[in-house]
Amino acid sequence: MGGCVALEAAAQLKHNPQLQEIILVDTFGLPYGDMDQQTIDSVETPFIENFVSAMEYLVDNTTSSIINPDTRLWIKRRMSSANPELMLPVWHDLLRWSPDNAFQNIHCPIYALNGEHIPNAANIRCAPYVQSQVLEGCHHFPQFEHPALFFKQLEGLLP
Repeated sequence: MGGCVALEAAAQLKHNPQLQEIILVDTFGLPYGDMDQQTIDSVETPFIENFVSAMEYLVDNTTSSIINPDTRLWIKRRMSSANPELMLPVWHDLLRWSPDNAFQNIHCPIYALNGEHIPNAANIRCAPYVQSQVLEGCHHFPQFEHPALFFKQLEGLLP
């Protein structure tokens, strides 16, 4: 969710000379802008029915086997402790969001440090705008799954 928010914020700052580049971390685990209503419903419904269980399932299914089990548990606890009354409307809107408008309004380099699970549709949509690096062995949380690799790649992108 953070990458989508970062793109929208950057689009609002399009004329700010301080905006020199954007670095996203595993942002497009869902093919935003390319999901039909049936797909959206299949993603959203479990969160409506049981937010905590759905969030724990999401973490279990978007972390790689190399992550420290204590770190996975920490992520699950943090994410599942969010207030569903606040998060579900955001999730609802995000599932229907498309990055196209943000991409059109950003005029600086956009980089992404991604795990290996980014859907092909998302890669195709983002390719003209985003220079993506795939971190081998990682999924949705590369900064926790393989911190040394993640920070090495991140340092290489910093000005």
